[in-house]
Amino acid sequence: MNRIDIAIAGASGYTGMEAMRYLLAHPDFRVTEMYGESSAGKRFDAIYPAFKGYCDLEIRDIATLGATRAKGLVLALPHGESAKQVGVLDAAGFSGKIMDIGSDHRLNGTSGFVYGIVELNRDAIRGADRVANPGCFASALQLGAFPLTRGGLVERIFATGITGSSGSGAGASSTVHYSTRYSNFKAYKVFEHQHMAEVAQFVDRPIHFVPVSGPVVRGIWMTLSGQMTTDADVAARLASAYSNHPFIRLREGLPELKPVLGTPFTDIGVMQQGRTFAIGVAIDNLGKGAAGQAVQNLNLMFGLPEDAGLRLMPIVL
Repeated sequence: MNRIDIAIAGASGYTGMEAMRYLLAHPDFRVTEMYGESSAGKRFDAIYPAFKGYCDLEIRDIATLGATRAKGLVLALPHGESAKQVGVLDAAGFSGKIMDIGSDHRLNGTSGFVYGIVELNRDAIRGADRVANPGCFASALQLGAFPLTRGGLVERIFATGITGSSGSGAGASSTVHYSTRYSNFKAYKVFEHQHMAEVAQFVDRPIHFVPVSGPVVRGIWMTLSGQMTTDADVAARLASAYSNHPFIRLREGLPELKPVLGTPFTDIGVMQQGRTFAIGVAIDNLGKGAAGQAVQNLNLMFGLPEDAGLRLMPIVL
C-alpha cells in the first residue's frame, strides 16, 4: 500500500511538532510538506534539534499553501488563521482531507467541519473530509462528564483542571514565563473558559469550570465532582461507556498525570461516597488534547485502524 502524503501547516508550533512526532512513526502516512510563516525557509530539525536524523524537511512559506499536493492537511495554526487558510484552500480547489487542530471550526456546522471528539462522535468522523479537533480542556471535560450527563444522573458538575505551560503555545508571554509558572498555581478565566461552548455540544448539564495553570510543561489533571440524582454506580457507568475504546484507560481511584505524558491516552477513575462522586481525568494536552487525537481523527477519516501510529511508549520518568 502506498503511504498517504500529509502536509502540516503551523509546523514550528508545539502541536505541529507533536503531530510530526506521531506521523513519523505512522505506517500509512508520510509528511511530505511543512508550512509556516516566521519559520519559513528553516529546516524543521533546526527548530527542534531532537528531530535531527528523523526529519530534515524545509518549512515552506504558508502563503504557498494553496499549491499543496498532499492528500491530507493538518492545520496547527493560531486562532483565526485556520479559517483564513481554509478559504485559500477552497479557492485553490483543494480536494484533500483537512484536520484542523485549531479553534476556528469546533462548533457544529462551521464550514462543514465535523467535531472530532472521537469517543463520542466516531461514526460522524469516519470518512469525513473535514474534522475539527476539540480543545484540550474540552476533551478532558467531555470524556469525564458525558457518561453521567447522558442519562441525566447529575444536575450540575463542578470541575477544576490544572494545565501545563505548553497549552499556551510556543510564543513567549507572561503566562508561560519560567518565573511566573515555576512553583505556582494560578486560576484564570474562571467560569468563562472559551472551551465551554464546544463542551455544551455533547454535555447537556451545567459544568462550573475553574482552569488553573500549573508548574508542569505537559498535561492536564482534572477533577469533576457533584451529587448524583440516583444511587447509580459511577464506576459501572464509566466502564459501560468506555470499555471498548482503545485510548481510554479506566483506573482504580483517581488517575495520576505522568502515565499519560507523551501518549494519546485518557486515564479516568472515580471515587464515590453515597451519591457524591469525584471523577479524575488525566490527559497529555499535546497528545489526547491536540496532536494525538488529531492523528486518531486522521486515521478514521482515511479508513485506517484507529490506533495506527499512536502506540508510542509513554514517557515514564
